[in-house]
Amino acid sequence: MPLISMTTTDLRLRRKPDGDILSTVPKGREVQVLGFEGDWAKVVSGTVSGSMFRDYLRPVRGSFPVQVSAKGLNLRAAASGSAKVVTVLTQGERLEVTGWQGEWLAVSSPRGSGFVSAAYVRPAEATVVARVEPVAFDAALLQGIRAGARAIGEASLDIVSGAGHDAVHVAVTAPVAMIFVPCKDGISHNEIEDADPAHLASGANVLLHAMLERAGIAASSR
Repeated sequence: MPLISMTTTDLRLRRKPDGDILSTVPKGREVQVLGFEGDWAKVVSGTVSGSMFRDYLRPVRGSFPVQVSAKGLNLRAAASGSAKVVTVLTQGERLEVTGWQGEWLAVSSPRGSGFVSAAYVRPAEATVVARVEPVAFDAALLQGIRAGARAIGEASLDIVSGAGHDAVHVAVTAPVAMIFVPCKDGISHNEIEDADPAHLASGANVLLHAMLERAGIAASSR
């Protein structure tokens, strides 16, 4: 389970530390913490990734993985350099971060739980647990979509989507293609998603024209 934290005040989500503001996340909203960069937490709010000032986040549940970057790292019983040493962790050893106190991370490992200095750990190397091969959209359907856009006087652009879509699975049994419309700041599948109604109407009309062409209905009957 990822490390889920709660905002303790209305908190700005930025593109990067001290970067452009993407949104303001209300107090009490849960976000997923992926890691830290100085005083900033790398988070996901809804489907939007960015950075938040970590002092205003409170750990709730879950964890995220890190690895020891030092040759030897003291695992201490409390968040202090003078606290009792539980054990000495080895370089590359994997830990699960469950919270933090200032510059100290609360961690667990097969050899015990305690606190380590955040300066001596790094993000854990990713482990591939599943892979889905990309799907090429049907050329005829794409041509119909492009033609539909031209028919209503709209520009179109072929793009590649890195997200998983139902079309990946439908493509096993039938030809597929997709139509995307712009969202403000490129944010979608999120509570702050904002699409212009005119863009939505254009997308629906492109779909209509593409479907009629696929059905072999003549342009004069549209």
